[in-house]
Amino acid sequence: MSAPLNDRDLLDRLSFAALGEGPDPDDCEALAERLVAVGASAAAARWRTWGLLPPGPDQLQKGIAEATTHLLDRGEQTSEAEPPLPETWRALLEGIAAGAVVQGLEEQVRQLMLGPLPGRGGLIGTSEQLLAAGAPRAALVVLDPLMGQAPGDATLCSRLAVVQRACGNAHQGELWSRLSLRAQPNQPLMWFQLARLLLDQ
Repeated sequence: MSAPLNDRDLLDRLSFAALGEGPDPDDCEALAERLVAVGASAAAARWRTWGLLPPGPDQLQKGIAEATTHLLDRGEQTSEAEPPLPETWRALLEGIAAGAVVQGLEEQVRQLMLGPLPGRGGLIGTSEQLLAAGAPRAALVVLDPLMGQAPGDATLCSRLAVVQRACGNAHQGELWSRLSLRAQPNQPLMWFQLARLLLDQ
C-alpha cells in the first residue's frame, strides 16, 4: 500500500473507513507512528490497538478528532507556533469528551466566538471534535473565521465540504469540494466525497 502524501490524507482515509467496513490496520499503524512523533503516546497506543481490534464508528471518529488536533496543531499545516488554546475553549473540549448535550453545543460555541479565538489548528481540531460529537452546525460555526482563507487551501476546503454535507447542505458541500479539487486535483477521497454530494442532490 502506498503511503498517504500527508497527515490530512491519512486522517481523511480513516474518516471514510470509519463510515464503512472499518480502518485498514496499516493506516492505524501509520497514524500511531505519526502520533508518537509529536509526543502523543497514549493516542498512539490506542490506534495500535484499534489496528488489531477496531472499535465502533463513534469511538473511531472521536479518535480521529483527537489525532487531528495533535497533528494539525503541531504538523505540516502550521508555519508558526499556535497560540495556546483559551481556557474557555479547553473547557468546551472537555465537555465534549464528557458527553456534553449536543443541543446546547451550538449556542455555547456562538458565545465562545465572541471572545478570544484559538489559532487555525485549534479551530480545525475543535470543529473535528464537534463533528464527531454529532454537532455539525456548531462545527461549521467554528470554521467561519477561516472561510476567507479557504479558497486555494485544499485542506480547509475539504473540511468545509465534509461539515456542510453533515449539516445537510449538499449544494454548499459540492461547492467546497470543487474548490478543494481545483486547488489540489489529486485527492481520490475528495472525488469520492464530491460523487456522494452529487448523489445527495
